[in-house]
Amino acid sequence: MKKLLLFFMSLFSFLTFGQISEGFEGASFPPTGWATFENGIGTARQWTTTTAVGLGWVYAGTKSAIINKEDVIPNAIAEDWMVTPLVTIPTNGQLRFYARSISAGEQGSVYKVKLSTLSQNNPADFTTTLATYSELDIANTGFEQKTILLNAYAGQNVYIAFVMENDNGDAWIIDNINVNEQCFAPTTLVAAPF
Repeated sequence: MKKLLLFFMSLFSFLTFGQISEGFEGASFPPTGWATFENGIGTARQWTTTTAVGLGWVYAGTKSAIINKEDVIPNAIAEDWMVTPLVTIPTNGQLRFYARSISAGEQGSVYKVKLSTLSQNNPADFTTTLATYSELDIANTGFEQKTILLNAYAGQNVYIAFVMENDNGDAWIIDNINVNEQCFAPTTLVAAPF
């Protein structure tokens, strides 16, 4: 029985190759294959991990990814990037992640999820913006799941970037990032009486 279970587990791993499931629990940051960089404005803060479970800054496990606010020079905006490794988008693909901020109200941070089919480390190659969130779109009292459909990119190899733009705005905390196939709700349910 154990051998049969191991066989199916290895088959499952093979079938999900190229997809992402990241909870930032590893010993190093960024995780293997991921990249972080910035636009050179406000270099005091970079994407890192937080272990502030008691503050509610971790969705699951003991760590989450976080980028904190920066106060930069007048008329400038800091951009901090966290980018996935190359991932093949499955049929009916979706990106799901849990996000939260820290402070109530609007301080001016803009949170973007961008896509590149060209490179991982060149912001100019991220020509597709999948989603843009204001601070009011991101919960500050707990995590909420965000879902972005990736149907248009099925079969393509892409990099996905999480980008925070700010000048003394709010933080962005992200956990449990997944790129996988959507599970569709059943549509033709039938119940038969006993």
